[in-house]
Amino acid sequence: MPWALIKNNFKLMFRNKWVIILMLAGPVFVIASLSSAFKAMLTSYTPADTFTAGYSLEEGSSWEGVMASIKEAAKENKIELREFSLDGTSSLKSVEDIFQRKEVAVFVEFSKGSYHIYKQKDMETEAGVMEYFLHQVVQSLKQADAGVGNGNGNRNESGNGDRNGNRNENGERIGNGDRNGTSIRTVSLNTVPKPDSTDYYGIIYIVYFSWCSIIIMSPVFSSERKNRIVPRLKASPLSSFSLYLGKVLPCISLTMLLTFSSAALNTLLFGIKWGRLPGTLLVMACSVIAAALFSIFIYYLFGNMAVTVGVIFTLVWVAGFLGGSFETYFYSAVSDRLKELSPLYYINRTLVEYSTMGRSDYGTRCLLYLAVISITAFVGGLFLADGRGRKNL
Repeated sequence: MPWALIKNNFKLMFRNKWVIILMLAGPVFVIASLSSAFKAMLTSYTPADTFTAGYSLEEGSSWEGVMASIKEAAKENKIELREFSLDGTSSLKSVEDIFQRKEVAVFVEFSKGSYHIYKQKDMETEAGVMEYFLHQVVQSLKQADAGVGNGNGNRNESGNGDRNGNRNENGERIGNGDRNGTSIRTVSLNTVPKPDSTDYYGIIYIVYFSWCSIIIMSPVFSSERKNRIVPRLKASPLSSFSLYLGKVLPCISLTMLLTFSSAALNTLLFGIKWGRLPGTLLVMACSVIAAALFSIFIYYLFGNMAVTVGVIFTLVWVAGFLGGSFETYFYSAVSDRLKELSPLYYINRTLVEYSTMGRSDYGTRCLLYLAVISITAFVGGLFLADGRGRKNL
C-alpha cells in the first residue's frame, strides 16, 4: 500500500481550504433557499386540470354495458379512465402498487351493483372530482332505469328501451341490471407520504454536492502535471495499481468525510429526518464511492482538470434534472424511462422514501446501479492511468 503517496495527496487536498468550505457550506445555502422557496409546493400540490383515474371492472357486472359511455363522459370532464386488471391478487395490494408507481391519481373498483373508490391523501381534489362524477353517473343511470317499462325487453309507450343493455330510439344506451341499490365505499390510502421541503432538498443536495467532489482533487492533479510526479514514481518499485490507489483512496475518504459532515451539519441546522439510518448510510457511502471513481475515470479519460470539471458538472446537472434535484421526482414531467437513466434518481428516491416510509422498493436497484458504476469506473480508470503513465515515461 503506497502510504507515503496517500499521505502526501491528503496534505495537498487539505491545502485547498476554500474547496473544503464550499463542500460543507454550499449545501447549507442551497437547502435553505430551495426549502423555503418550494415549501408551499410540497405542502399542498395543486393538480393539473386533467388527471388519470384507474379502474377495474368485474366480469359480468352491471357496469359493463355502460362503461363506454362513462369513459366518454369522463373524458368530457377532463378525467382519463384507464383500465387495470386485478385478477388473482388482493384489490387493496394491487391498488397500492398502482399508486406507488404513480400511474393514476385515484382508482375505482367496479363490482356487481357497487363501486369502491380508492384515493390518496395527497390527491383529495382528484378524489372529490371523481366522487362527484360517479354520483352524477349513478343518478343518470337511475333516471334511465326509472323510465324502463315492464322489463320484458319491450319498449314502452314513451319509446324508452329495456334493461338488457339495448339502445332506445334516441340512440341512448340503457345499462344492465338494477343499480338502485348501488353502494359506495371510499377507502383512503397513504401509500407514499410526501416529505416536507426541508427534508427533501436537505437529502437531495447533500448527494448532489458529493457528485461534484472532483474539485477536491485539483491540487493533486495540478501538482502531478507541474512537478512531473508520475514519471518519477514510475521509476520507483511502485506498481501502476499502487499509484492509482494513491489517488482513489484519498479522494473517496475525503469526499465521504465531507459528505457525512455536511449531512450532520445540515441535520443540526434544519432538523432533516433521515428515516432508516443503516440503509441511508449504506446508500450514501456507495454513492460517494461511485462518484469519486467516476470522477477520476473522467479525469484520466481527458487528461485535463478544467475539461474534467466541466464534463462532470454537466453530467451531474443532467442527472440531477432527470433525477429530481431541481424538479421533485414525484411531480416531474420527465418520463420514467429517462428518469431511470440517472443514478441520482435511484439515490434520491431511495433516500427520500427511507426518510418518509422507512423502506424503498428502489434500494436494491440503487445499490446495483452504483456497484456497476463503481466497478466499471475503477477498471476503466486503472487502465487509462496505466496507459498515460507509460506514455509519460
